[in-house]
Amino acid sequence: MNRSRMQHAAAAPRPGVLARVVAAVAAVAVAGVVGFGPEESPARADVNTVTVWGDEKPEGASVDTDSSGVELGTRFTASADGVAIGVRFYKTPENDGTHVGNLWDANGKRLATATFENETARGWQTVYFDAPVAIAAGERYVASYLAPEGHYYQTHPFWSGSSSDVLSVPRGASGVYAYGESSSFPTKTWNRSQYWVDVVFAPSSGAATPTPSPTPEPTEPSTPTPAPDPTVTTTPEPEPEPEPTVTSPPEPTPTPTPSPAPAPASGSFPDAANTGVPAGVTLTQYTGPSRITQPGTVIDSQLITTPLVITAGAHNVTIRNSLIRASGYWLVLNDEGATNLQIIDTELDGTNNRSGDAAVAGQNYTLTRVNIHNTIDGLKLGSNVTVQDSYIHDLFVTGDSHNDGMQSLGSNDVKIVRNTVIVPDGSTAAIILSTGSASSMKRILIDNNLLGGGGYTVYGGYAARVDVLSRVSDVVISNNRITTAIHPKGGAYGPFTSVDAPAVTLTGNVWHDGPNAGRPVSN
Repeated sequence: MNRSRMQHAAAAPRPGVLARVVAAVAAVAVAGVVGFGPEESPARADVNTVTVWGDEKPEGASVDTDSSGVELGTRFTASADGVAIGVRFYKTPENDGTHVGNLWDANGKRLATATFENETARGWQTVYFDAPVAIAAGERYVASYLAPEGHYYQTHPFWSGSSSDVLSVPRGASGVYAYGESSSFPTKTWNRSQYWVDVVFAPSSGAATPTPSPTPEPTEPSTPTPAPDPTVTTTPEPEPEPEPTVTSPPEPTPTPTPSPAPAPASGSFPDAANTGVPAGVTLTQYTGPSRITQPGTVIDSQLITTPLVITAGAHNVTIRNSLIRASGYWLVLNDEGATNLQIIDTELDGTNNRSGDAAVAGQNYTLTRVNIHNTIDGLKLGSNVTVQDSYIHDLFVTGDSHNDGMQSLGSNDVKIVRNTVIVPDGSTAAIILSTGSASSMKRILIDNNLLGGGGYTVYGGYAARVDVLSRVSDVVISNNRITTAIHPKGGAYGPFTSVDAPAVTLTGNVWHDGPNAGRPVSN
């Protein structure tokens, strides 16, 4: 499509469509008007609608440089019965071509489709279906659109939820995609990306006023982020585990607390013998809530088989001497603002869950003598994170998993000290600081670790003339030992990349084994 043809007013329904929409919505007893722009037809006063994202410009988003045809979508669930009358997406001038909007059920059946017309060059674009589609409360659906020439708008990573109290999205996996020149059901996710697709929904339970759109987590506009890797396949996020009926976390049954496992002696590194649940601990089945809400909660000597979410305000939570063996997107998630989460002398087993992500994600946490295995990634590093004396190994590698022992998409104040992080063949990195996706990567210490595997073993966060220097500073990679156990070069291509001065200091790193054991590692 010639871009000059896009300079038109916001789309209105084709003649006859609006009348059918209004009649159908009226049949489910919806009255009033919410959310239509000033250029919309006055006849829409008969329709009351809500949307997932509201009418504000998405913040922290950028235009992806990929030009491949791709279907981009948002998973959503309504809290009330109603009808979907259309879909919409946020557009920039780079997103060219004929766009097709679609609505799908959770099984991939297409429920409605329509072609966008009279688009503007920038802003929210809306298309209405020829007939409304019934939406059942509590059921999952996907609103999507085809971007035939790519260059779509995305936020990566996206940490927030819906701006509406009527429509909800699954945290961490709301954005989905599928490559192709024609529309297909999107199921893949990539590192919490959100592609800013929406549904126009009319609830049948009376007037529904959406809550104001919250401001997403502050991020500076980034340089164009990499397109979702078409080989990365992530199945839809599992339905949330039903929460136990416990209203507050019970105090664990008192058990004798064994002496903590000793920190690795000088010259040695963590392994299965000195991390995880200490010898002599008897585990009791955990019966507390999966969402931890009480500050100061202590979970001690427990076998935990459901993922745990640390909620806002649940400060100073401690998990110790325990085994978390569960299948979830994360095993522990702390991304709502709680501070000082401590995980100590604990094992995290992801059970080789193909649809999982990482053992621990979020910010404001400290791991001490923790044994992590059988997950896709070991850790997602937010800000204010310390990882010490811990062992990350035997990640679950699939044909398209791109595993990392530790991954940061933007962090400040991180310490990674005296750990063993060895990732299997086929992984991306033992530690990756992905500055291309970050608004800030500052005050990072990676010191005295045993590291191995990956394309490169460590991605240090700054490549001159590629990354933005103002976003990266005080990254120190020092006194680490690089093993050749996975690749002769540490990583398939070498030990380090993106470690340029002045943002990154590389010093004191040596080979752990192989023909150059004890010699300095050169970049």
